[in-house]
Amino acid sequence: MSEQEITSENRLQRVGDMVVNREVLLCLSAPLEEWIHNNPNDFPEWCENLYTNPDSWTAGDCADWLEERGIDLEIDADLNVTWGIVEDDDECREGLQDLVRDNSECAEVFEWWAVSSWLAEYLRENGHVMLDWYGIDVWGRETTGQAIKMDGVIRDFIQAKELIASGWGAV
Repeated sequence: MSEQEITSENRLQRVGDMVVNREVLLCLSAPLEEWIHNNPNDFPEWCENLYTNPDSWTAGDCADWLEERGIDLEIDADLNVTWGIVEDDDECREGLQDLVRDNSECAEVFEWWAVSSWLAEYLRENGHVMLDWYGIDVWGRETTGQAIKMDGVIRDFIQAKELIASGWGAV
């Protein structure tokens, strides 16, 4: 790794620390797990993005998602999908969206974190599991075992908001 890459990675980690310290507020895993256990019927109504939602996806997006999961599309003439060629007409897109929904599994949440409204807005818009729990924005973190600042989610947020370019983490 070059010195410039190391410096860039160090700055990304510094900004990650800043984002986590400012935007990730409190771990709510224990109380939420108990609440979910005691209120299993309320949980799905309060939770967003628990299942993959392909409503805004193109036919190509759907085909890519299905292919990543090993779902063969090569012989579905009804959807205009032949040998990997996907037509992006309404009928094909809607059929592929239905296939995504049919093959979508419930997200596996390992931790629940209260987050700022700024981070919550980004997470919702980008399909991450979110819960509005009595007015608190709660992120359902789908990874565990590493510092939150290292999560791809946080790194994507930093890039999307152009935090490094705007001066966050400068020495």
